[in-house]
Amino acid sequence: MAEIVPYNRQPISSLKNYIFSKKLFNQIDVIGTHFNILVIQLPEIKAWSAYEPITGLELVFPLGDPGNLGACLRSCEAFEVSKVILTQEAAHPFLPKSVEASSGSCYRLPLFQGPPLKDIHTGVGLDSSGVSLFKYNWAQNSRILVGEE
Repeated sequence: MAEIVPYNRQPISSLKNYIFSKKLFNQIDVIGTHFNILVIQLPEIKAWSAYEPITGLELVFPLGDPGNLGACLRSCEAFEVSKVILTQEAAHPFLPKSVEASSGSCYRLPLFQGPPLKDIHTGVGLDSSGVSLFKYNWAQNSRILVGEE
């Protein structure tokens, strides 16, 4: 871990720190905070196998927009989702926009890297002509494929 410090600020931790010029710092401060940046090692995203049994509520996300993905991850944590499976089409959950929209949930959820969306063959499909969510008899262990919108 380390701390990247803008040219006009002081380090705020005892971590190894790097002071960047204004131009260089602005290139990596993609959110535009103008505050020190903590550099951490990203949590592991484990490989997912379709042969693993479904445990609890699992969600499959092919969401390509980092903001949408982050917002969904925040909801996943609130609803205690047991597993988040990201298809190959999904945005990376640790992009700045994803992290910001998830309010840090991306660091606390069990994330798994799945196959391309076309190779996902299990789960509950939701559509407007199906049974109401309020009347649907949910299995104790369910996997839901979430659409882009």
